[in-house]
Amino acid sequence: MLSLPLGILLFVTIISNTAVNIFRGVYANRFGMSGNNLLRFNFIQNVACFIGVLLCFLSSGADFSFSLFSVSIGIVFALVNVVCLEAILKAQAIGAFAYTNVIVSLSAIIPTFSGLLFFDEKINSIQYMGIAFMVLCFLLSPDTSNENENSANEKWLIFCIIAFLASGATGVIQKIHQTSNSHKNEMATLLLTCFSCSSLFSGIKYYFCPEKYEGGNKSERINHYFWPIVAGICYSFAHCINLLLSGKLSAVVFFPTVNLCPMILTMLYAVLIYKEKLSLKRKAGIIIGIISTILVSGIITV
Repeated sequence: MLSLPLGILLFVTIISNTAVNIFRGVYANRFGMSGNNLLRFNFIQNVACFIGVLLCFLSSGADFSFSLFSVSIGIVFALVNVVCLEAILKAQAIGAFAYTNVIVSLSAIIPTFSGLLFFDEKINSIQYMGIAFMVLCFLLSPDTSNENENSANEKWLIFCIIAFLASGATGVIQKIHQTSNSHKNEMATLLLTCFSCSSLFSGIKYYFCPEKYEGGNKSERINHYFWPIVAGICYSFAHCINLLLSGKLSAVVFFPTVNLCPMILTMLYAVLIYKEKLSLKRKAGIIIGIISTILVSGIITV
């Protein structure tokens, strides 16, 4: 799969990230994302992601050589992954979903500017304009017509800030590894280390969770495992492809695109499937987001 053209891989990772958002949303809507449910979801998703990553690299004939560099970064990646996912889900559980999604998506700015500051990448004036449009899109995306959307408490804000920093750190870690000429082929080692450690960390938290799952009917028990498994598989595709593309595409093109497009597609899914009505403000945000993607992609130059 990883040998496919870059354009197809970019399309696949956008769809995979969108699917992860949707599957998490379906699970959260049915069971809630707190306590035992949250920890079990994290653990199962990480295990499924590890298996998906392994199968992806096996089928691609990947290099399984390893080094202390890749293993060490993989462990740091695991810590960031666990913190990021848990912070996102906790923020969504106690605060406004829309604002949480905006703040986390805005973290694309961190790895985008890391390319300019640390990896000698250039950003032209059109792409700067695209970044400005991206920020405007994120700010317009929440539907502030609902008063509950505006009541962000301190705890929610703390989780959002943690998720923002951890999500941005994820992109920087990918970029650091893939710009290392000596170790960039050790993608399998990095991601397998990441998700084996993520499974261990989240599994320990789940095991010691004071809340105990009391079960339910057969359908409910199946769904408790089905949604995190399919989310984990999609997550594995996204991580494998994102790691590869982070070293192939410039940061200003890659990171805004893989953060912005899934956010737009998730909103469109909500409109088409759940028949949610978009405010004029949110419709404007989607249009501006599409324009932003075109501008940062580098298609238009001066």
